[in-house]
Amino acid sequence: MRTEMKRIIKINVYTIIGTLIYIITFFNTDMFNYNILKYICMIVVGLFLVSKSNLSVLKKHVKLNSAIILFLGIVFVTSFFAKGLTYRNSFFASLVFGAVLIELVTYLEIMIEKNLMELCLINWYHCAVVITIITDVLLLVLGQIEGVYFVGTKFSVVYQHLFLMVLFLIVNTDKLNRRYSLSSYSVKSKCLIILVLTIIISLSVDCATGLIGTILLFCFCIVFNKIKYVFSNPIIFIFVILMAYGTMWIMNILLLNKGIAQFVTTFLNRELTLTGRTIIFSAIPKIMRNHWLMGFGYGSSYEICIKNIGYADAQNGLMEWILQVGVIGTSALLLILYLCMKRYYKLIRTKDRQFNNCLWIVAIIYVYIILGIVEITYSMQFIGLLLVLYSMSEEKIKYVI
Repeated sequence: MRTEMKRIIKINVYTIIGTLIYIITFFNTDMFNYNILKYICMIVVGLFLVSKSNLSVLKKHVKLNSAIILFLGIVFVTSFFAKGLTYRNSFFASLVFGAVLIELVTYLEIMIEKNLMELCLINWYHCAVVITIITDVLLLVLGQIEGVYFVGTKFSVVYQHLFLMVLFLIVNTDKLNRRYSLSSYSVKSKCLIILVLTIIISLSVDCATGLIGTILLFCFCIVFNKIKYVFSNPIIFIFVILMAYGTMWIMNILLLNKGIAQFVTTFLNRELTLTGRTIIFSAIPKIMRNHWLMGFGYGSSYEICIKNIGYADAQNGLMEWILQVGVIGTSALLLILYLCMKRYYKLIRTKDRQFNNCLWIVAIIYVYIILGIVEITYSMQFIGLLLVLYSMSEEKIKYVI
């Protein structure tokens, strides 16, 4: 009884910390002074993790942790030397980003060690439900408030719904696999509700991303389940990211194709400039002159693009990082992403098993890569999902090797 009591208390503690991790990592809002809440949560989480982490746990993931240290070191250095390029304090912003990333990784590694990844994901799913409900209620009742919604722009609203959908599928994978059972029908019904809600909200905020993202998500799940070894290959994964980046440089040529042009103007109901994106892509070389290696500092994209083009952000997932931390820093980020996917690739090659709950993460990651051709999708949500994929794979590898 005492052992069980201790386990319950331990789970409660990790659930609370997991909720705080969700708040500082996957949530953001302009509707109140969020930064104060974020900093308080970071301090609480930091104190907890210091008391629970140890070198033996960190050494088990030495490759990933070394890559993260390298990446953050470059981010700090580039942001420090970028002082004066923007009004925003890029160096302080980079320190906050670094602290959040370190806390996320440390927490996940502790959860791996204690075999509590399932608890972590269920908890984050509940957090996503609460945030999504608040977002949708405020959206339907109040609409936009000074041009944004509870979680940010219309794109953030859509990503919140996609994130919820994936977390729901992850924690309910076992029930989905039980054919002809009441639990399976119940999960499928709830999934349909989330799907319909995502489409309704996407239409309400006039964001084609939600429609395209939802379609791509389920298409990728079907395709990847058949050829999972191909898309989970870390080399192919990085290649697809680079291809998505390269597409921005030939966007004007692609839009000359009548089929693509008709899809953009008719189906998406957008101008051929893709709401100014082709203008941004054309101006990027001039902006990046003498800044390709080091960038303009973390968090500088909005100011730099508004000042030089009149549009916000680089509107390409990888280009956004290059603009901030240069080619050097972005290469270090790609190394982290590579190691995360490599761990999953090792898992599925260990034994002939499906591990379908991991499949949902791979699918949404590729959705974000495709959307990243014309949007900013390589956020903490994207990085966090890859770290979750690494963590789930690492936890399972212990039982299949």
